[in-house]
Amino acid sequence: HTDFSDFAFDDEGLLCEPEMELDFGAVGKGFAADEAVLILEKNAVKSAILDFGGNIQALGSKADGTLWKVGVRNPFEEGVAAALSIENKAVVTSGGYERFFDDQDGNRYIHIFDPKTGRPSQSDLESVTIVCPSGTYADALSTSLFVMGKDGALAFWKENPDFDFILITKKRELLYSEGLKSSIEIMADFKTSECTGNSF
Repeated sequence: HTDFSDFAFDDEGLLCEPEMELDFGAVGKGFAADEAVLILEKNAVKSAILDFGGNIQALGSKADGTLWKVGVRNPFEEGVAAALSIENKAVVTSGGYERFFDDQDGNRYIHIFDPKTGRPSQSDLESVTIVCPSGTYADALSTSLFVMGKDGALAFWKENPDFDFILITKKRELLYSEGLKSSIEIMADFKTSECTGNSF
């Protein structure tokens, strides 16, 4: 009961099988951030940065005209993996390194579930950061691409190049999209690759 194509809308509202329900946890903070930006804009605020815990939303640039600088956490140790200079963008990160538990055999269970298995994701990614104007879109993408894994995420981006990303793999690789080339600063020791539409 996990096929989104089984949902439909009519004049009565949302229709689905009795066993199905919707969970908006993967996009809730992104949606809230987008709504907060709309409120600020309606009140003539031109410069703000909002932190929704893993979701950063920048409205404009700093009051002095310089870009906001946002850190992407290093999932392996304390500190920052990369820094991004942004304006009018959402920066949203998903990963399994903060909310998890290990069982007695050393197996790790994270809070991000794979809808195909109904179990915690076994992704080869440690974290996914999405950069784009919409917090809702970025929130949905960060979770989805994490579950897809490195190859699936890159293939999806190649078909849908309307966002930028930073992927950090379990093998300590850091891959970023070509759109971030002028705004990213690598801050930790990773094998780093820039991904273009033609090669990755």
